[in-house]
Amino acid sequence: MTNELHFNLPVNVNFGSETLEKIPIICEKFQEKVLIVTSKELQHIEQKILDIFTEHNIDYKTYYLEEPEPDCKKIDNDSKKLLETKFECLVGIGGGSVLDMTKSLSITLTNKEPIWEFANLSYRPPKIISKKTIPIIAIPTTSGTGSEVTPYAVLSNKEKKQKGTIQQSEIFPKMAFVVPEFMTSMPRKLTASTGIDAFAHALESLINISKESPISEIVSYEAMKIIFEYLPKVIDQPENIEFRKNMAWASTLAGIAIAHRGTTTTHAIAETLGGLTKIPHAEAVSISTIPVLTKTMPQQKERFKEMFSRIFPESTNNEKDYSEEMIVRITSLIATAGMNKSLVDSQHNISEGFSKEIVTTMLDYKYRPLKQHPVIFDTESLNNIVSEIVYGQRN
Repeated sequence: MTNELHFNLPVNVNFGSETLEKIPIICEKFQEKVLIVTSKELQHIEQKILDIFTEHNIDYKTYYLEEPEPDCKKIDNDSKKLLETKFECLVGIGGGSVLDMTKSLSITLTNKEPIWEFANLSYRPPKIISKKTIPIIAIPTTSGTGSEVTPYAVLSNKEKKQKGTIQQSEIFPKMAFVVPEFMTSMPRKLTASTGIDAFAHALESLINISKESPISEIVSYEAMKIIFEYLPKVIDQPENIEFRKNMAWASTLAGIAIAHRGTTTTHAIAETLGGLTKIPHAEAVSISTIPVLTKTMPQQKERFKEMFSRIFPESTNNEKDYSEEMIVRITSLIATAGMNKSLVDSQHNISEGFSKEIVTTMLDYKYRPLKQHPVIFDTESLNNIVSEIVYGQRN
């Protein structure tokens, strides 16, 4: 271990339904209005927060996200409409898209530059946030992104057909309220895909070679153990609070992991894919994971053997190579989640040369995460991996 280590856990995380009683205490610290950011399909959850606000005479306004993964122009235009009110606090209630929007608004309501300028792209540095952002309270309703504990916000730029990520500490939420009961109404497919996204966060953080982070390693292993056990259970019994509680905790742990170390090739491909198509981020990650891992494992057998022994110690002995078994277990988990598909299984009109377009686009603006992967793939290998993701062809 190196002599110099750094980690930062700036978010005050409150876990469980009873913690909602603390929200008025937090919001009363702010003198003006609170802006609630959510979506209309979550009004049944929003209403529980509004009841608390009304009881404590907290002044608020609600902004409803109209579509998932909002475009940068939408963020900029809607920010201008909201500037007429001075907000002292933003409360995001929802999944990854809602929390990304909340973080984006925390920037654009105080900084005049277009939000895309703050995205950290491989070919240019991001603009530094110069003016103080508006404090964020995050209330996640999915178990996947871990956005409640990260300094990340994923942006879509439909004009450029790209996705970029803001990576600045100013958008860490001040507080997070993780309430498992809020997640029981998640549809099965969303439960499955976001669960695999959380698993990918833990896994990619674990194998990321860009920096040393024992904290990330510890929480990554714990998150993966929990997801292996509880994702199949929660898919089968979505209203089981105990199962939801474990998945919510795993997602938060995986969020802590990526906050300290970040993701690798799988997310680089998935974000490029999401920019070029309408596939949701979690699904893009889910279908990209195995093709990347099967090309990674042969050169990283010891790493995957250790991974298996740490996650499944009761199944390990000295007579078998468990690196391949680790891939088998991950493949089985993704199949159980119903995410063992290719892009053509869910998208129409995919051209024959689309996989090469993905690789070319990724190498143009999203190549930095590729250097964080334990195996550096050449263009031919990337084309083979992405071909399998898109068409289901293994080369």
